[in-house]
Amino acid sequence: MDLKKVLGFTLEPVRIHPDGASTPPEVSALAPPSEPAAAVPAPRQFEATRIEGLVAPAPLPPPPPPPPRAPEPATPQAQLELPRPAADRGVARAPEPDETRTPEVNAKAQRAPLSPRYRALASIAAGSSLLGFVLSVFLPRLAAVAERQRPRASHEVAAGAAPVWQDSIQVSTSPCVRQREPERVAAEVSPTFPLEASATRGSVEVLVGAALASNAAVGLAINATTLLSKEVLRDEGARDLLGVVPTSTGELSRFVVDRAGIGGYRELRTLPSQALLALGRTNGHLHLVRQNDQRSVPLWAIGSEEEISRPRVEWQDAERLALTLRRGGRNGKVVIGWLDQKSLQHSILRELPLEGREVGLPSLSIQKGRAAIAAAVRKSNDAPWRIQVAISEWFGTTRRVALPDLRSGSEEDTFAPSIVSVGESRWFLQWTAGQQGKRRVRAITLDANFAPLGEPINVSSPGSNAGGGLALAVDQGLLSLFLIQRGTSYELWVTPLSCI
Repeated sequence: MDLKKVLGFTLEPVRIHPDGASTPPEVSALAPPSEPAAAVPAPRQFEATRIEGLVAPAPLPPPPPPPPRAPEPATPQAQLELPRPAADRGVARAPEPDETRTPEVNAKAQRAPLSPRYRALASIAAGSSLLGFVLSVFLPRLAAVAERQRPRASHEVAAGAAPVWQDSIQVSTSPCVRQREPERVAAEVSPTFPLEASATRGSVEVLVGAALASNAAVGLAINATTLLSKEVLRDEGARDLLGVVPTSTGELSRFVVDRAGIGGYRELRTLPSQALLALGRTNGHLHLVRQNDQRSVPLWAIGSEEEISRPRVEWQDAERLALTLRRGGRNGKVVIGWLDQKSLQHSILRELPLEGREVGLPSLSIQKGRAAIAAAVRKSNDAPWRIQVAISEWFGTTRRVALPDLRSGSEEDTFAPSIVSVGESRWFLQWTAGQQGKRRVRAITLDANFAPLGEPINVSSPGSNAGGGLALAVDQGLLSLFLIQRGTSYELWVTPLSCI
């Protein structure tokens, strides 16, 4: 059937985008709108009886007058006559229904041939129905093919596929930067005891455990956004203070104070975020101790006269942890051990390949199942301190990694490191630099392989003698803590850093 002859015009093909637009959408449906809501086109509505996008047909020309028809022959049963035109109107009247016709005559009348005008209309209707059927069947297939061939924007996600932000981790290569000037949060802080800090889950509050010059234990709660602090705990115990551990499981407070014991465990080190578990030292071993009933399991052999530092502990997950400590004092070695506190499976205390005759206290952080340990070493008593980093995997071997040159002068000391994981693609290393009386706190952001991201930055303010401290991850940034000397006393200062 030639539609051009029937319709009197040509149907031009119209390209219909599967999304109802002439070009692909510019933004994902998950992105905020860049235009007012009124400017967004209405969604397409596909119906069985309508296909949007087709141009409406032009009006049909008036049909030619029908040819004169011969009168029907009379039948013997009845004479069927057409009514005459009415004289008072001048127009032809429609035939009146003849109720006297028999069913056979009515059926014959219904089968009478149609006029050319009605045949044209019927052809148009049939063609439209056929065209609608063809388009309804093949249009979705053509749209699917076009959609597969269309280049997909980075923000678009195919139907049935998981969003990109669920499938992979967005690796950032931006260095962390300081957001504001440091502020003082505590005075008369003792430099003898290492700081311990923990970020509260789901909050901007950071818990910091420290010691005062009077041997009193103090626990601080610091808002990482406003840097406002409040004293949550002050403990004036008589026994020697070992450390103040922030914990989220304590019943009476959010801190546990570790003090030296007599006759039992010589030293206790409460595990972070596990107030009921501690590492306890006897004359022969380092034990895992349950503090509620004092039951323990020996883990590692330690000589009765051997000097060890207070262990640094970091959780890999809810059950496994890594610990690092220095054995043998400044002329000794830094070791690392792994422990599954549920199954009590544990590794040996493995020595780290740090090169130097003297070694400082280690720092520890875990990223994607591997532990990074940073410590300062020097070759002799008069050589400058240099920071080295080694990594260890669960029950695996250890190896040393290369670091960029952290010095700003040829003979400048770099020591007291604090390393922390920033997400799963970066590290942040903080340390103390400079000569005696002119110390300052500096830091650098490293990628997952410890290559530098940007240049080292100053964390402490210029003109102050600052050092020590630590850094910890808070939300999408960091909080840096360090000490500033004021005469013969020390103050605790903090500053936030952004790592987006």
